[in-house]
Amino acid sequence: MFSSLHKSDELVFQTLSLPRNQQEIQQDPSDIGIAILESGNLTTNTIIKRKKNSVGIDREDNDGGASGKKEKKRVVHREIERQRRQEMGNLYASLRTLLPLEYIKGKRSISDHMNEAVNYINHLRKNIKELEIKREKLKNLSSSRDPLASTTSGSSKNCLPNSVTVSPCYGGVEILVTSEKCFVLSKVFGLLVDERMNVVSYLSTEVNGRLFHTIRSEVSDQMYVDPSTLQQKLCGVMNGKLIESPTNLPMPRMG
Repeated sequence: MFSSLHKSDELVFQTLSLPRNQQEIQQDPSDIGIAILESGNLTTNTIIKRKKNSVGIDREDNDGGASGKKEKKRVVHREIERQRRQEMGNLYASLRTLLPLEYIKGKRSISDHMNEAVNYINHLRKNIKELEIKREKLKNLSSSRDPLASTTSGSSKNCLPNSVTVSPCYGGVEILVTSEKCFVLSKVFGLLVDERMNVVSYLSTEVNGRLFHTIRSEVSDQMYVDPSTLQQKLCGVMNGKLIESPTNLPMPRMG
């Protein structure tokens, strides 16, 4: 009997022994649900982290692009400002070349040059008005002349004689020459060179077939320049009369 019970016990034990796979399948359903929820939460957390990382990268890219645009604008602004200063420097340099030496001598600042440019423009306007007045006088004089009195052979005799006016100005003299077209102005410049005078400006205007020449000359010491004497010499040279200076007088013969 014991042997039969032992056998039956073995049978019972054999019946109760289950495979390992079935034991794993027959787990508690609550444990399975918890595992599924945990895996779902892990997946959700992973997705959220990835989105945060992508947003951070996009922000960094946007910040980098904005700073790059600002730097580019700054570089463009610097280049424009550099070109503007260079152009202004060129304009100031060209202005200095147009001003006479006596207006900019001893003055280096740009503001001084601008003020002297205004003074020089006003001086030129004054000279233009004076020349216009002289032109009107000459026109009236030419119209009032008797045409028969000046009728001679040659076209040069039909015009007014050459005239010259010398007036002192700052640093030198100003010479106004009225001549006909056929007059050679090199005679005037030759005399100025002989008198050791430097020509700093020259302007020529034609009115009714007559030429008006304005010459400005500089001298080292204005005390040695006599405008009336210089005017006589220029008149003599222009009208073919040689007026000799004391240095050009012939030496007396030894007897």
